[in-house]
Amino acid sequence: MTVDLERQLREYASHVTDLSEPVDVDALVAEPAEGVHLRPQRLKPGWSTAAIAAVILLVVIGGVALGFRPFADDSAPVITQPGPTTTQLVPETTLPPTTTVTATTLPSLVEGPMTWSRMPFDGQVRAVAAGDSGLIAAGSSNFTTTMWRSSDGKTWTPIPLDRNVFGGYRISHLVAHPDGYTAVGSDGETAVVTWTSPDGLEWIRNPVEGFEPEEIGRLVITALTDGPSGLVAVGWTTSANPNLSGLLEDHVVIHSSDRTVWQRADTADLPLGGMKDVTAGGPGYVAVGVDWSDRSNSRPGVWTSADGLNWTLIDGANVEGGPGHDAGMERLEVADDGRLYAFGLGPVWVSEDGSTWSRIGDFVGEPEDGFAEAWSGWANAGVFSGERVVLAGGLEFRGGAEADRAAAWASEDGGRTWERMSQPPDVFGDDHGESEMDQLAEVDGTYVAFGQWDGERSVWVGAWNEER
Repeated sequence: MTVDLERQLREYASHVTDLSEPVDVDALVAEPAEGVHLRPQRLKPGWSTAAIAAVILLVVIGGVALGFRPFADDSAPVITQPGPTTTQLVPETTLPPTTTVTATTLPSLVEGPMTWSRMPFDGQVRAVAAGDSGLIAAGSSNFTTTMWRSSDGKTWTPIPLDRNVFGGYRISHLVAHPDGYTAVGSDGETAVVTWTSPDGLEWIRNPVEGFEPEEIGRLVITALTDGPSGLVAVGWTTSANPNLSGLLEDHVVIHSSDRTVWQRADTADLPLGGMKDVTAGGPGYVAVGVDWSDRSNSRPGVWTSADGLNWTLIDGANVEGGPGHDAGMERLEVADDGRLYAFGLGPVWVSEDGSTWSRIGDFVGEPEDGFAEAWSGWANAGVFSGERVVLAGGLEFRGGAEADRAAAWASEDGGRTWERMSQPPDVFGDDHGESEMDQLAEVDGTYVAFGQWDGERSVWVGAWNEER
């Protein structure tokens, strides 16, 4: 398809959208309508690590030419250096309709530690951040990069975006900081870029430097955070050798002290591994993922840095839980009291300094705890506020091929004990379709999650049940 034809088709789709009446949510009857991180078809946490394990073991025993992607991210670009763009805001031809989530008109979970409601959402959200301008969500709608804003998590209004700044790119990660917001994304093929905005409304695109495209096969950015020395994004590269396509090769850490100019950190001395998430904390920054320094087996990986440029792998002995690719250090959050929490596939770890970690609980649970029907569970995002913790993700059940259910977990004792929320089906899905929560944020006591319900893009709104 030529560029002109594709543009005409998209403009026609925008014209059709313009002719549609706005959605009046109060009149809606809520009926059953990737990773993440940028995952339209994402693998579940842990499968990615197992995939790397298979590749490395094959290489060790003399395996050749492997063509798979080690982690679940379908947009693993090689970084090029686009010039900065500072054009004025030019609205798109059309915007998706405003979406209002009204709990009284939606099916809700009314028993348990929290109450959750769900409704369809007109777009795929890959990142959400809470900042001074409220909640900003980023993703796509009608094949076009789209952002939405909300002050309360219940009403979402599309933000007009400049095609010259966002055209041809999609956003994978978004973070709020004292100067506004920063996003990172790609064109899905060869370029990774960042954007900055003082208010979430007007954006400037910035280049990322420090890579030679011919020296790497693919570059995956897995997470973005703001900290004491500026912004840090982490990820990894794969081999440029076509016979080793998809083979994990090197860490990637990029850093910006002014949130505009980026440089790559020197990670050549770090043992093989993959950073999956990063946050400010400990000595400055902490990252978690999988440590492959022992190529015969994986174990939880933790890295720390004081400045975002120089990183140290923490001795695995300081991570309680032992080796094993299913250890599940997939996600990382910092609580408002400064404690760090790592989670992903069930176990939850806590650390005061980012160096020594203790396993404190398991949100998936054991069969005797009433979880016998679920054989795997995972959390894609979490919010830690004092002793109250909320995780969002999914469950995969026995007996149904590719049958996933969205799920949320709540803890009121800092992650030691958990209650799972995965009912009723019209809120969380059943055993016959694909349902999963991908993103989670909180504003003024309201929790907002995005993902899919039975394959349809959805938004959930939750709150603690104070009357229970």
